Amino acid sequence: ALCAAADDVSALYWNPAGLALARTFEVTAMHAVLFENTRYEFAGAGLNAGGFPAFAAGWLQLFSDGAAGYDALGNPLGTLKDSHDAFMFGTGVSLDSENSILLGATAKYLMESFDDVSASGFGMDFGARLRFGMFSLGANFQNLIAPKMTLVTMTDTYPANMIFGAAFDVNYVLLSVEAAKLGTLPFAIRAGLEGSIPLEMSDAPMSVKPRAGWDGSNVSGGLGVEYQSFILDYAIISLPLGLSHRISLGYALGQRPKQKDDE
Repeated sequence: ALCAAADDVSALYWNPAGLALARTFEVTAMHAVLFENTRYEFAGAGLNAGGFPAFAAGWLQLFSDGAAGYDALGNPLGTLKDSHDAFMFGTGVSLDSENSILLGATAKYLMESFDDVSASGFGMDFGARLRFGMFSLGANFQNLIAPKMTLVTMTDTYPANMIFGAAFDVNYVLLSVEAAKLGTLPFAIRAGLEGSIPLEMSDAPMSVKPRAGWDGSNVSGGLGVEYQSFILDYAIISLPLGLSHRISLGYALGQRPKQKDDE
């Protein structure tokens, strides 16, 4: 539930308006093990110079090579590979000096391939954030410019998604909730909770961040560790086909832009 809370490179996907709150320079990579030889990857980098729009670029991939293929006579063809890639470029900007009104957009080039058949398409997402001290409201409109993919003779248009979220961040606790309308599906409620425990083990800043989440049907938990400029995160998610493990490593320099109330 990050529509109103994402403030790093991952905002490319969750809500590009949040890029305006990213640190001066960020780079991150994530690897997730799903099920049936399926994996999920993300890598991205961002720059927020302050006083200018923030920019970020990233790559997403969902890849599987666990499906057995057969011809029309039932003869085995070996393992089939299925790959979905997204190359994204986004920007986020604050419309006021207090970083209370934020807008953003993500342009994305999508590629799909199944065995020896492939297709590609272009799309765009748009997002907005409003911040009121400890409160934040967000809206993300995915595929507002919808990608169209044609595999052989079959054309598929990505559905428009609408996500509306709210977040409350105070005293080392972040609570976020959102309502997501994905295509023709009914609204789904998602929620997340994060704590931040500062540790004074040395002169270098360090914090531990326990997390829990719910996406309407599945629960998740995780732990993050921030030490100096390095960020390490681990999450485990319960899915209908089994457990999914995700790990990410990031590096960030500089401070986040602040509101007037934060000073």
